[in-house]
Amino acid sequence: MLCENSRIHSKCQLLLDIIIIIIIIIIVIIIIIIIIIIALKWIGSVNSLLERTRTELIEKMGSNRKG
Repeated sequence: MLCENSRIHSKCQLLLDIIIIIIIIIIVIIIIIIIIIIALKWIGSVNSLLERTRTELIEKMGSNRKG
């Protein structure tokens, strides 16, 4: 065990707890950032798909009016 001496055990344990909490917070932040990046890419692809569909519809409407 890292904290064997009983006098410094509580301080050492507190330090270890703080380090573990900081690591968990960093991992959570990284996961949130990854989720945001994936969501933004997904939203971007949906927007481009909608834009393409809208452009195709406008072109079809234009060709129908001419015909």
